Amino acid sequence: MDDDVLVRKSWEKTARLGGPVDLYVHIPFCKSICSFCGLLSRKLVSSGEIDRYLDSLDAEARILAPILSARKLTGVRIGGGTPSLLSAVQLKRLFGTVFGAFRLE
Repeated sequence: MDDDVLVRKSWEKTARLGGPVDLYVHIPFCKSICSFCGLLSRKLVSSGEIDRYLDSLDAEARILAPILSARKLTGVRIGGGTPSLLSAVQLKRLFGTVFGAFRLE
């Protein structure tokens, strides 16, 4: 069984559990890496990295949207690294992906 099928099955199982759903969007980029940080992050080299990451988030949202379609999200959390590294255009794209794919309470 390939990874996509395993991930999809895991999300389907989670969706059947019920209860509130919060969406966490991890932005793994920083200007520099702090010695104390334990989060998955990397130093941002170019803005193009963020655009490619947003492409991946959009693809993942399209996979998850039908699985979570019967569930309302109670919140959206954005963290990571340093989400403020996203430009206004990139933030607009990120929120367009989230609000386009998922129903929020």
